Amino acid sequence: MAEYLGIKNKLKYRGAKLVFVALKKSEAIPDKFNFLYYDAPDIIFHRVSEQKKFCTNGFPGDKTVVSCEIAYTQGDSLDRGDQNKIMARAVSDLIRVGLARKEEILRTKIVSLPFVYPLLVRGSEPELVNVRSRLASFKQLYCIGTGGDFRYDDLQVLQLRGTDLAERLAVDESEEGRELVKNDSTFKFNQTVSLGEHIVGGEHPAFIIAEAGLNHNGSLKLALELIDQAKEAGASAVKFQTYHASNRVSRAVKGNRYAEELIDLEETTYDMLHRLELSNEDHKRLFAYAKKKNIEIFSTPFDLQSVDLLEELGISFYKISSMDLVNLPLIKKVAKTQKPMIISTGMSTLGQIEDAVEVVREAGNKNLILLHCISSYPASAQDMNLAVMKTLRTAFGVPVGLSDHSIGITVATVALALGAEIIERHFTLDRFMEGPDHILSSDPPEMKELVRLSHLIPLIKGSPAKVIVGSERETINRFKKCLYAAVNIPIGKKITASMIAIKGPGGGILPKNIDLIIGRTAKKEILSDHPIEWDHIS
Repeated sequence: MAEYLGIKNKLKYRGAKLVFVALKKSEAIPDKFNFLYYDAPDIIFHRVSEQKKFCTNGFPGDKTVVSCEIAYTQGDSLDRGDQNKIMARAVSDLIRVGLARKEEILRTKIVSLPFVYPLLVRGSEPELVNVRSRLASFKQLYCIGTGGDFRYDDLQVLQLRGTDLAERLAVDESEEGRELVKNDSTFKFNQTVSLGEHIVGGEHPAFIIAEAGLNHNGSLKLALELIDQAKEAGASAVKFQTYHASNRVSRAVKGNRYAEELIDLEETTYDMLHRLELSNEDHKRLFAYAKKKNIEIFSTPFDLQSVDLLEELGISFYKISSMDLVNLPLIKKVAKTQKPMIISTGMSTLGQIEDAVEVVREAGNKNLILLHCISSYPASAQDMNLAVMKTLRTAFGVPVGLSDHSIGITVATVALALGAEIIERHFTLDRFMEGPDHILSSDPPEMKELVRLSHLIPLIKGSPAKVIVGSERETINRFKKCLYAAVNIPIGKKITASMIAIKGPGGGILPKNIDLIIGRTAKKEILSDHPIEWDHIS
């Protein structure tokens, strides 16, 4: 799609050659299964599916068709090879694995699809994010395919996505135009907020959050190691997510609607969240362990019951996710604890942010921090709009920061330079682990570098006062210009312009005073190539 619209890129794909084999038998793949997978170097195909099991329309009862899928890349030996030989090899291997007999073979046909599986290689992620961002900038273009994601979407999934898109397009979605900022009140939020042992805002160092989130993959052992590595990297705090999957997403609507239930290959959002859900006992272990390691720990609650659990654990402050910015009952319950709150503002208008802020204000909680956020996973650098941080600071009078879902720490570094007082980044032990957020996370070395930069950037920014700093003194003495004698000037000689040169090192009369020197008389001899000083003239 990007290429069609003139967006040049170097993204790579694997293709698939589909060898269709018509068989004189009622069924090839036994039982309820639709697909069989093969991980054997001596079998040419990696997957076999039976078309009749997807749709029986048009199929005679005593015949069926299987599709042998063979991965290839444009230009490789499979692509350049004799296609008839590939079909013959697929048939031979089909017989070898017991799905057909020689006398059952009726017809074969091969189809080459060059762009099927996107290739994720190190270094390709930023380009993929950029391409998706540029496609999204077309207001009249809507993509319902996988868009380079590494998931399986069959036609029934795409049909449901299309139906859902049509429903949304049929509704007036001028929400941004309807949202207005309401009148401010005399209530003022604190300009600095204490998060545990740290103070956020003012001249204090930026608060760096290692967002462990779901990157523990449901393993307590991995979660504990994330705490260790966050501490080692120098992060200010480590954050997890607290929820009950049944309270966070519906099992029946939207997410499940997109699941490939026929063959059960795509994990639903509910199933993923349920698999990664940490138990109450896990939470207790994590909070106790972080306290032992002397690193701040907190969490994002996604439901009211999770707030109760975190209160029992003695949490010091809370995070509200972008998806819950409109969940005012949750925000109200957290605000009433009177503990500091960090709220992410992704997927929202300024009016929606104000609704949330107003709930915190009504609860009398003065300790609020807002994080600018672009809720794309991963987010493109060109979509980040970091100038919004200034808008949030001006509109609401609170400390601000960035919840960063981009790849790498370039965006976070720029945010620090623009005055971000908090940076939140997903944190993982390995960006190429399996899981929803690893790819956009910082690993321990990158997190350590971000922490280093968070301390260095304020020093680089320094003071707005323009002064000569101490380290410049030696350079002034060596190179800054002043007035020199171009020739020997004897005592009593009237000084002319031709007798004066401007050169370094400094230490004499500044060049701006040259008009005051011309026409004056030398009361001391001034040697050529020596600076002219005030006591040399009368």
